[in-house]
Amino acid sequence: MACTYTLPAVSINDNCQTIKKGQIYKLFFTRPTTTDVLTDFTDPAEWATRLDQDDAIPGSGAAKIRELSGIGSTAAGDVTDIDIPMDQVFSIPGNKVIDFKVYDLTAANLAACITLRDAGTTQQKIWFQADDLLYGGNSGINGSMRADLVIPEGRTDLQYWQITFTTKNSLNAIDTTPFTVL
Repeated sequence: MACTYTLPAVSINDNCQTIKKGQIYKLFFTRPTTTDVLTDFTDPAEWATRLDQDDAIPGSGAAKIRELSGIGSTAAGDVTDIDIPMDQVFSIPGNKVIDFKVYDLTAANLAACITLRDAGTTQQKIWFQADDLLYGGNSGINGSMRADLVIPEGRTDLQYWQITFTTKNSLNAIDTTPFTVL
């Protein structure tokens, strides 16, 4: 633990840096079981067989994956630092929170929001897309999700479905998205 030294591979090219833009604009979610992982999260054909907005969870096999469009973000995750002997610090990763707002308030989306809100905090598996990257790897990111409907005070302010996803797990793999980039 504290004696482990990690030196990951990195790359540098000051003349041609790879820059990625912000904003999570797609959120995918399903059950958080090992049955519901993907074989190759960069394969569009596999996603095509799994994406479905209203199929029931099957009696066996992998559950369908729901897709939402919206605007989201994630900040640096929480960290707890513990002082250990010899002027060293041991850091324990804490919660990573992803906030996502869905503005497309169709009857189906409002019903889903109400269902998830009434369920309280639920366990889910997610993947998310930002710029040209898809986060979550084959396993997805397991964590806790809660939802609520936000109705602002201003007459011209937009209502939205607020999703808050909290995880202590790894983001797993990040790769180029197999989907069309907005």
